[in-house]
Amino acid sequence: MVCSALLGFLVFLSIRVHHGFTQIQNSMANDLPFTFSIPSDDSTIISKKYWNKIKVGKIANEKGRNPVSMLRFDKKYHLLIYRIDLTQNLELPDVLNNVNECVDRTTGIVYTVINLNDFCRFEYHASAATPASKIFLTLAGDSLQEVKNDSAVSYHLICKNLSVRYSEEQPVDIYMVGTELLFGNTTRIPMDLLLLKRNAAVYLLIMMPDNPKATIAADILYNMVLDK
Repeated sequence: MVCSALLGFLVFLSIRVHHGFTQIQNSMANDLPFTFSIPSDDSTIISKKYWNKIKVGKIANEKGRNPVSMLRFDKKYHLLIYRIDLTQNLELPDVLNNVNECVDRTTGIVYTVINLNDFCRFEYHASAATPASKIFLTLAGDSLQEVKNDSAVSYHLICKNLSVRYSEEQPVDIYMVGTELLFGNTTRIPMDLLLLKRNAAVYLLIMMPDNPKATIAADILYNMVLDK
């Protein structure tokens, strides 16, 4: 009986190891080189009056996914832009579900990790993405402020972590968290986050200062996108 249980465990373990190894191989096969020119769709998101303060850093690319644009603003802020394609051209309130809670990445899933600075990282599921019918956003942190209109929703907070998935049953697709500290704590990130609905897509924009102890204005990203 003990031998049978041990054999079953070893078979299970070997399957899990093989599955994980296969995921890592597939992830590496999907990786594409960084580029340094912002995609045309992303470039139209920011109002022209702010472009003199923007410097393009690098663009993360992967087969089957939209690129992640990493920009600098005013020499002291990081700005990320990522486009989530939708299955239908619906209004933002019909697409977005947001909850204030702390989550973790989905276990057994390989993520591509982008280290933005010394205090936070941006991660996304290392696999092809398909158009979404819903967007489930979680935010954990302090001092949360929210502003909405028909095409955009803006959040200002001191963020512990955030996640994006496309149904309650699907794995986390996008995850952002501060660096690990002692006793299971993580760095809190001063952040402006904005979701903008445009045509059959939602653009996710995240802005944060270079220094986790610095502040960021609650309306800075909102104005950069909607002040035309």
